[in-house]
Order: sequence, then C-alpha cells, then structure tokens
Amino acid sequence: IALTSELSRALWHQGRHDEALALLDGALQASRRLRGDASRLLPELLTLRAQWHTDIYDTTTAKAELDEAIRLSAQRHPQVANNARLTLVRTLLRMNKQPEARAIAIETLATFEKVYGMQHPETGRALLACSEATMHAVAIEEEQVRAALGYAKRAMEVLGPSLGQRHPYYTEALKYKIGRASCRERVF
Repeated sequence: IALTSELSRALWHQGRHDEALALLDGALQASRRLRGDASRLLPELLTLRAQWHTDIYDTTTAKAELDEAIRLSAQRHPQVANNARLTLVRTLLRMNKQPEARAIAIETLATFEKVYGMQHPETGRALLACSEATMHAVAIEEEQVRAALGYAKRAMEVLGPSLGQRHPYYTEALKYKIGRASCRERVF
C-alpha cells in the first residue's frame, strides 16, 4: 500500500492525474481492510486524495474525504486527524469559507503548540495555515494584517532553524510575510 501510494504521488507530480488517482484508489481499497496501527493508512490516504481534489478544485469531494479522514482518525490517531484538518483549511478557503477555515487553523495551531511545543516544524506548518486562512479574508482589517504577519513571522522563526531557509515551508512563510507587507502598504 505504501509503495503504491508513493508511485501514485510520483505520477501525480508528473501530471499523470488519472493514473495517479486510479493507483491511489487501489491503495485506498486495500487500506480499508487494515486493522490495528496500520489502520492509520486509510485516513492518511484519504487526506492525500483530498489534497489532490483540492488542487483541481473538486472541493466538495475533498471536503467529504477530509471529514471521513478526521472521523476515522480522531480518537486513535489524533495527529493524522490534525494533518487532515490542515488540509481542510485550504479546502475550505477554496470553497470561500474563510471564517470556518480560520477557526480550524487556529484550533489546530493550539493543539500543535500543546503537543509539539512552540518551536517544532509541525507547529510551523500550523502557523502557515493560520497565515493563509487570515490572508484570505475578502475585506481585511488592520488587526487581521497584523495577525497574518505575526503568524508568518513566527513560522519563519520556527521553520528557518529547524528545516532551513530553502525548505518549501519556509519559503511559503516568506511568501505570506511579503504578500501581507505589500498589502499593508496598499491599505494603510
């Protein structure tokens, strides 16, 4: 199942989406029969497929998959559920549900800070979700601009030392910091 899912990721990144989805569907079917600790694969694969559905703007399917992933993993594998929640933030933003996305991002950040601490890369990922969710407001107030900049700055402080300044998460944080700074100049 793991090898099949990795091959499907490779195909997805090559732009061979139909083949990738077909392989991932096979891995998902096989993972439905797993028990014990291996049962975490099903919600992980549902989250991966939901990411892809979000990428191609099939957000209704993505949200249903994420809801299932969270339901299946919330009790036994809370970190898997939290990863699904981070994906849900982006899916909800694509569905123009910014307040709901922001609330989930902030709630997940609080959980990550409690579990991992303030300086862990997973906390940095949650900070990025908060920054993205805050940034997507249709009408953004000065307080929201400051909040988005604060999330991006904290993410950079966490991700730079732990993952390096060339890591995609760090550069994403930089993007939000720069994007918000230029927005701030236009607004104020």
